[in-house]
This record gives sequence, structure tokens and C-alpha cells, in this order.
Amino acid sequence: MLRATSLLRALLVASVSICASSCATVERTRLSSPSAEIFEQEQRPAATIDILVNDDAEAYRRWQRDKDDWGRRGWDRVWLLCRWFADQGVSDLPCTDADRPVQVP
Repeated sequence: MLRATSLLRALLVASVSICASSCATVERTRLSSPSAEIFEQEQRPAATIDILVNDDAEAYRRWQRDKDDWGRRGWDRVWLLCRWFADQGVSDLPCTDADRPVQVP
């Protein structure tokens, strides 16, 4: 009986010390998730009827520019998500300011 009581006391002391040490650590507050704006989906620009039927070169160039801008905005969101994880303490991510996609007006 003495042996079971000693074992129980030892387990109780160990659990209390673990609980007390975990309460003593202070960690910076982190966000629970990245901004919802990062995850908003944007439809890929669709070709217009001018491109498909009339073979309009200017409409094709405008559609191509719209597609390029859409792609850049997508990569910007990937970079923002990578930066969010880096700010949360995840290391070795390829999202330094030098790697940020170039914004072309």
C-alpha cells in the first residue's frame, strides 16, 4: 500500500510541476489565421466575343493584359500568405522582401 501511495504522490508532483512550468512561459499573441482577403478567389478574365469571332487584335491584347494582372495579383496573395507564416515564426520560407513579386502599374 505504501508503494502505491508513493507512486501516486510522485505522479502528482510531476504533473503539478509540468502544469506550473507551462503556465510560466509567456508567448507572444498570434493570429489564429491569415486575413480572409488573402483567400478571396478571383475569376480568371474570360475572352470576349470580339476575340473569338472578330479576331480583334486590340481586344486580344487587352484580354492578355487582364490575364497578366490577374496572375500578378494571385502571386501577390501567395507572397502575403508566405509572409504571414514567416511572421508567425515559421523559418526557411522563400518570402523575403527581395522575393516579393514586382508590382507593375
